[in-house]
Amino acid sequence: MSTKMSYVLAHRLSNLLEGKSFESWCEDTIDDLTPNVIPINLEHYFPKRKIEEILINTTLSFPARLIKTDYCFKIEINKDFDWANNKEYRFIVAHEIAHTFQFTFKNGLILDKAFFLSGSKEAEYFSNRIARSILVPRKIVYSLIKKIPKIDHFYFSLKEFQNLSRLFNVQYSHFLQRLINDLEIVQHVAIFHFIKQNENNLWHLSGRFLSNEYNTDKKYFVPYANKDKASTDLTRLPSCDKKLCMYLDELMEDKTILDESRILAPKNKVNHKPLTTFFKNFEQDFFQNVYILKQQSPYGASINMMFCLTSQQPIALTLAF
Repeated sequence: MSTKMSYVLAHRLSNLLEGKSFESWCEDTIDDLTPNVIPINLEHYFPKRKIEEILINTTLSFPARLIKTDYCFKIEINKDFDWANNKEYRFIVAHEIAHTFQFTFKNGLILDKAFFLSGSKEAEYFSNRIARSILVPRKIVYSLIKKIPKIDHFYFSLKEFQNLSRLFNVQYSHFLQRLINDLEIVQHVAIFHFIKQNENNLWHLSGRFLSNEYNTDKKYFVPYANKDKASTDLTRLPSCDKKLCMYLDELMEDKTILDESRILAPKNKVNHKPLTTFFKNFEQDFFQNVYILKQQSPYGASINMMFCLTSQQPIALTLAF
């Protein structure tokens, strides 16, 4: 979380937090409410948060909204389908549940605490953070992460994280945010997700996940994958430099590199747009602990690369349990 956002939340939520940081309050609050079975049944939260039902409103121009009455909440979604087993809509519903924490219950009435303006960056950050805590509860993910190989272990693979995200029935991107940014279970890492879709045959940076130490320092800038959330136009994604594209093609075609491997990455191969600003801060010629996950589908190819980084030792990594 940025220093600015941290300050804003601490100031706006001071009465709610009662001396805790927002992060501690968030985790403690959800720990007290969460069931011990995954994937989390979101309807478990309905009576606790006074949510009466989910309604279908196909005329909505956005995925969902929370409706408040004097005595209860209702959630409207814009699709008539099995939302409880859809990863995208599980997060959307968890996000709407999270909005209820901006209200208080008094004498049977629901009162707005008026922490933030509706739709503001602060309100959306607040609800996204709580939504991830609801879907991937701290106490459960801690117990499961201990059962997989540590990142510096010979048998570790990025598929370990993918498999855990499936257990929680959450999108892989939200699971990585939870591990790396919310709980800081995994530290000193940068994960980049590149895609090459058949229709244009070009590599793009479609996702990036940076440890907080890099996220909050402008010198490690990496562009966000897609600033226009409503657009699926690939031209809105940060394109890879020609030399980086060539390197990604080499990785994809190299039969000696398995679909899930630890590789040695030459800095001069990866230090190209859109990653130039990030990698210029590291002096070593090779990144030694780099994990790669290659995947091929009828629609194209994808490569996930996780760099284990510190300014002192490129192969060092901390796992905090």
